[in-house]
Amino acid sequence: MAQRQIFVWGEIDLANAHTLRDDLFLAIDGCADDLLVDCTALAFMDSSVVRAILDAQTRLQRTGRALHIVNLQSGPRRVFETLGLLEQLRVDA
Repeated sequence: MAQRQIFVWGEIDLANAHTLRDDLFLAIDGCADDLLVDCTALAFMDSSVVRAILDAQTRLQRTGRALHIVNLQSGPRRVFETLGLLEQLRVDA
């Protein structure tokens, strides 16, 4: 299956995670492909980003699609590691 790509950058926390969630849902609803989230330029994230990612993953799974996270930097990666989500989510180097 093809993949649609979205880029995440900067610092995302409770104050602006709703925008990320909206952007993810727009990308999901706008095509029938898997979603690739490129985090190359994501400098900081808190648990509200994890909630947005998990919501997007659930929405994709309902239609047989998948969410892939790539280029996750060490700081944000630690958030997923601490929560034990690296295995549940498709996180690639």
